[in-house]
Amino acid sequence: MTQQKKPSHPPAKSNYKILIFIHLLVVAMVVGLFYSLSISPFSFLDEKCFQLVNGWIQNSYFWQTFWALANHRGADLLEDVCFLLFFYWIIKASPKPERTRKTAECIFFLLYGALIILMANEILFRVLLHIERKSPTLLIDSFTNLAEKVTWLKVKFKSPKSFPADHATTAILFIISFLYLARNNIRITVAAFLYGIFLCLPRLVVGAHWTTDILVGSGSICLIFFSWAFCTPLASTCIQKIENVLRSALLMKTKKRALRTNDA
Repeated sequence: MTQQKKPSHPPAKSNYKILIFIHLLVVAMVVGLFYSLSISPFSFLDEKCFQLVNGWIQNSYFWQTFWALANHRGADLLEDVCFLLFFYWIIKASPKPERTRKTAECIFFLLYGALIILMANEILFRVLLHIERKSPTLLIDSFTNLAEKVTWLKVKFKSPKSFPADHATTAILFIISFLYLARNNIRITVAAFLYGIFLCLPRLVVGAHWTTDILVGSGSICLIFFSWAFCTPLASTCIQKIENVLRSALLMKTKKRALRTNDA
């Protein structure tokens, strides 16, 4: 029997030009957001987007209840389950010879995403940096307060430190991950992209975050960390090592099964 040759994945080359460009882009966005000398396009975007999405819940009790439930902490558990289902979907949709590699890629994105959330959201912005930026509901007088409309459910509708948006960081990490994981499957790519966009909406609708908390805050975090991963050999090296571990485990499992068969 001819042994099946495992696919070859050459290590990625470093692209320091793109790496530097992304860092400069992030600096430009942050400076443009916080240090504008006059009325910033960011301010115009924030106000118009909040008026638009908050207007969705002005007169409809159905949508008020829907977005209240979407903002509840219990929805976070459902969100995590959906994430895992998407990872399972992309692995099952891959051709059998490629499933080990795809599983390794999924494991890398899960671990790297958890590291980003820990380092950026939990340590950098909550412990080291204390950026004071009030949410729309603390600065704008006229808006639909979902907490007053749906009183039987606890709804987070304000924040004195809205930058960056924690949930949106997770959502953008998810989108970027599947732009890579499902690069050969347009159906899964579109589904993951739309789901990620949906996850950004609940905090925007109630006014707990500005649009730029997501675009500049969460977006900058994801751009920086993923540029480190894919503009250097970091991602390809880690994925290859994970794949080697998985293949070794599968080979060991196959050998044990063969020994049991021979003994029988």
